[in-house]
Amino acid sequence: MTSMVRSATLLLVLLTGLVGCTPLTPVPTSTPFGNAVPSRQPTPTLGDVPAVIGQPFDISIGASVLITGADLRVTLVGVENDSRCPVDVTCVRAGDATARLLVQVGRGEIAPASLIVGHEDPAKSRATIGSYTLTALDLAPAPRSTRPITQGDYVLRLVVRLA
Repeated sequence: MTSMVRSATLLLVLLTGLVGCTPLTPVPTSTPFGNAVPSRQPTPTLGDVPAVIGQPFDISIGASVLITGADLRVTLVGVENDSRCPVDVTCVRAGDATARLLVQVGRGEIAPASLIVGHEDPAKSRATIGSYTLTALDLAPAPRSTRPITQGDYVLRLVVRLA
């Protein structure tokens, strides 16, 4: 019986020690769009994909692109309100979709940006942050009536230029 009490006591001490090792520092997990906050450092990180200013590039959900020739990081957070007409259907209106981005110039604050792909007004596909203009060129995949698009499927074609 004494052996069982010692074992139970030892187990309790070990479990208490493990609970004490859990980090208590909160990690920021939200942005104006409700997703994870990217690094606040503008230097390359393991997940950054390089792109060149003035050259179109593709970015997927959750990816960060570090623009060469500019101290700029762009992260695609998500796509919402995708009302684009499926390619296998005839529509009266082409529809559009909103790409949500987080943009950081230098070591400054992270700014949200919304670009509307396929809107009648081309100005809605652009946003100026600092001295840079981001323009959404296309959004893949094209919708199909037979297959829903998940957030992980989206790829935004984007170009960044000096404003």
